[in-house]
Amino acid sequence: MAAGYPECIKGEWSSLDLAKCEEAPCSDVPKVRHAKDTRACAGRKSGEICPLECLPGYQLISELRCERGVWLSGKCMAYCGLPTEAIGGAISLEHCVDTPVGDSCAVVCQPGLHPTGRIRCLPGGRWSEARCFDPAKELMHEAVARLNVEGLRDFCDYVAADVTKGLEVVASSFEHLLAKHLKVPLDLFTSNLTEDPSFSRTGFRLELKVLCSEMQKAAPLAFQKLSDVPGLPAARENDLRAFSDCDKKLELVNQTLTSTSMKEFRSNICATFCDTSQESMCQPECLDRVLGFLVLPKTMLLQVLEESSPGTSFAAAARTSEEVV
Repeated sequence: MAAGYPECIKGEWSSLDLAKCEEAPCSDVPKVRHAKDTRACAGRKSGEICPLECLPGYQLISELRCERGVWLSGKCMAYCGLPTEAIGGAISLEHCVDTPVGDSCAVVCQPGLHPTGRIRCLPGGRWSEARCFDPAKELMHEAVARLNVEGLRDFCDYVAADVTKGLEVVASSFEHLLAKHLKVPLDLFTSNLTEDPSFSRTGFRLELKVLCSEMQKAAPLAFQKLSDVPGLPAARENDLRAFSDCDKKLELVNQTLTSTSMKEFRSNICATFCDTSQESMCQPECLDRVLGFLVLPKTMLLQVLEESSPGTSFAAAARTSEEVV
C-alpha cells in the first residue's frame, strides 16, 4: 500500500522522499476454526503474529501471522488427553496425551502381557478400545499356514555346514515378515522348516503358526465352499465355524504370502541372516545364493487348529491357494 504521494508543482515533482510503498496490514478479522474470539487481531501489521487461543479439546498447531494484508496459517487441531478409562495391565498411557484426532498411540503392557492393538484418538477427544491380555491364557488357537519351499540347498550350504542353521534363518525371516504385515508381536509366531518327503519330494515343508483367540462366534465364513476348492473334500458351508480374531489373521497371512514377490522373500531372508553376519559382502553374496528360492502356494493350507483334547481337531475353515506368489 502507498504511504505517501509525490506532487507535481510547476512541472517538477516534490515530496519524493515521502512517497513509498509499505506492506499492507491485515484489516480483516481472521477466521480460524475451533479458535476463540479473534476480533482483536484485526489491524495487525504485516509480519506480526496474533496470539491465538483454541477452544477446549483443541491444540494450537500453527501460529496466526499477517503477511501483506493476508492472514496466513493459524490452525487449531482436535486432540485426545489422557484416556479416562484405565486399560488393565497397561504400564502407563501418559505418552498418549495430546495425540491428534486420527492418530494412534501404542499401548505399553506389563511384562508377559500383550496389547490387542494401538488406541486411536477419535473425534470428540474419545479413545478407541484396547486391552492387555495374557497370550498363554487367551490365545487358545493357532492360525496355520503350510507351504512348500524350494531352492534352499545352496543357501543352507552357504550359511553353515549344518543345514538346520540355514533352515532356522529362513523360517525366522518368514516370522518377521508376517509380524510386520499383521502388526502383531513377533513372539506370537512360531515356525518350523523341515525336510518331509511326504509333503515335498524336492523341497522343504514350512509351517507357520500365529496365536489367535476365539473372541466371539460369528456367521459362517464368506469363503468359497470347500467343495469348490481343489484338493479338499466336499463339506457343508454351515459346518464351518468362524473366529473373529483367527479369521482376520488367516486372511492377512494369506494376503501376505500370496502378494509378496519372490524378490522380497529373498531380500528378507538375506536381511535376517546378514544382520548377524560380520562379512562386508554378505548381502550380495547371500542374494546370489537364494536365486533359486521359490514358494509354492498351491500346497499352502490355512486353517484354525483347536486344542480341545489329546490330538488336534480342525475346527474352522481350511483352504488351498492356486495363486502364484
